[in-house]
Amino acid sequence: MSIINQADNSAPKALIVDDSLTQRLLLNHMLDELGYEVTAAKDGQEAINLFDPEQVDVIFMDIEMPVMDGIEATRIIRRTLAERFIPIIFITGGDSDKYLDQCIEVGGSDFIKKPFNANILSAKTRSLLKIKQLYNEQMRQKAEIEAFQEQETQEHEAAAAVYENIVSTGFMQSPNLHSALSPMSKFNGDLLLCAYTPADKLNVLLGDFTGHGITASLASAPAAEIFYGMTAKGFGIREITAEINFKLQKLLPVNMFLAATLACLDRENHNLSTITCGLPEHLLFCTESGDIKTIPSNNLPLGIIDSPDLQLIEHHHHVRSSQQLIMFTDGVIETENNEGQAFDMIGVEDCLRLGRESCFDNILHALDAHRGQQAQQDDITLVRLSCDFSAEKWGLHELHKVPVHIEPSSWKTSSTLDFNTLKRLNPVPALVNSLMEIQGLTPFRESIFLVVTELFVNSLEHGLLNLDSSLKFSADGFAQFFDLKQQRLEQLSEGSIKLIFTHAPYNNGGKLTIRVQDTGDGFEPKNISRPLIDNQQYSGRGLELVKTICDSLEYTDCGRQATAVFIWQND
Repeated sequence: MSIINQADNSAPKALIVDDSLTQRLLLNHMLDELGYEVTAAKDGQEAINLFDPEQVDVIFMDIEMPVMDGIEATRIIRRTLAERFIPIIFITGGDSDKYLDQCIEVGGSDFIKKPFNANILSAKTRSLLKIKQLYNEQMRQKAEIEAFQEQETQEHEAAAAVYENIVSTGFMQSPNLHSALSPMSKFNGDLLLCAYTPADKLNVLLGDFTGHGITASLASAPAAEIFYGMTAKGFGIREITAEINFKLQKLLPVNMFLAATLACLDRENHNLSTITCGLPEHLLFCTESGDIKTIPSNNLPLGIIDSPDLQLIEHHHHVRSSQQLIMFTDGVIETENNEGQAFDMIGVEDCLRLGRESCFDNILHALDAHRGQQAQQDDITLVRLSCDFSAEKWGLHELHKVPVHIEPSSWKTSSTLDFNTLKRLNPVPALVNSLMEIQGLTPFRESIFLVVTELFVNSLEHGLLNLDSSLKFSADGFAQFFDLKQQRLEQLSEGSIKLIFTHAPYNNGGKLTIRVQDTGDGFEPKNISRPLIDNQQYSGRGLELVKTICDSLEYTDCGRQATAVFIWQND
């Protein structure tokens, strides 16, 4: 009866360690009958010298020997094996039974008594070799798993770095934005984006993809790309929301969507606009009075329906420097304590009332205290958007520009938009970006964007829609103005606006003439313009800003035509 080494079908190898030549020869003969290749040593020291873990499958170790006994030899051999397993069978007999505890302590696998019994020897060796094979297989699998985990960790770290670069590349640090993000894993299913438009408006996106981890974060890339790209070109949050919805509806599986809020903070008009799509209601909090205004969530999450069917409801609020928009993902209000009670909206509102100036930190501390020792169950993001427009704060952001020499050229372009086109899109971002492509006026994008926006908006609101800016003289009237604008825009059945851009070289740069014409009833520009100094009204700053930017501004044809001249110089 022979024993075959299961690993590679070769004969198993045994090392006999015994100071008795007779015992060595007897055991050698019996193992040879079982199919072993045998090596023998007369004491522990010789065994250590002969021992090669690659050439030994099982060791038979006598206990009492000269030079070095079996217990010490086993201790040394086990130390060299580290995580490998080779069975060591102690040979016992006579007085050696008193060493049994020590044999087990140093790593003995089993015992065999003298005189040897062939059947017992065969059974013990078969059993221990099977254990050795199983152990080695387990170690091999463990090594494979560890290698896989190491590779997976490296891939996750690389993917996380790419994700972070994609999401944060366009992120503009703003003193008005304060946030706390607590993801469930390395990849965050929550998304926070922030950037300024060319018109100096601050756009913010807070999002929460279905689930969390790498799956949820994968869709952040296209959303971030659209947000940063369209914000840089001057598009409004309505257009950005629709475009993100269109992209995600094509990319995401049916069981995945993005709950999001897009907010726009307009320094010029002291206006806060929000579009909330599936996130919890947000809170507009006043640190002076303690008043809390709820901003409802009344739009579908993004990525569910086609953009043409997406009817977005946008909320407008005239805001003061003492007000803050508190936004959060559902991970905040759904955080549970040990009794299964959610933090809920009441918990957030209580924190706001507890300390007005420290409301953000109050929420974070209360949330931690509420959760206690409970494990976090979802990604958590809390955002505070301050409506403080003071120059020392708002002016901290700057777009980094590389001085370049622009070669001026002569050209002219125009676009006419009829009432149907005006109903469905804001043409300013596309038109201004075309100017950047034609003449390369990117260093002056912000100024040109502001001028074109102001002239176009006045032509639309006061020329075609006949809106009265006096509605903006109160906070409630400010919201009514936007509602009335949307209503009249939907009812518009005639009229058009034409934008004409003419450029020519001028001195060390160029002269861009911007002309905006409408077919409306006309209006008196003086009625919608007020000096910038001490202007505490909710409107009237736009045209005065245009005058400070342009070399000249003129209204003709009863307000139906505006002509602005913008002169630029090379450094």
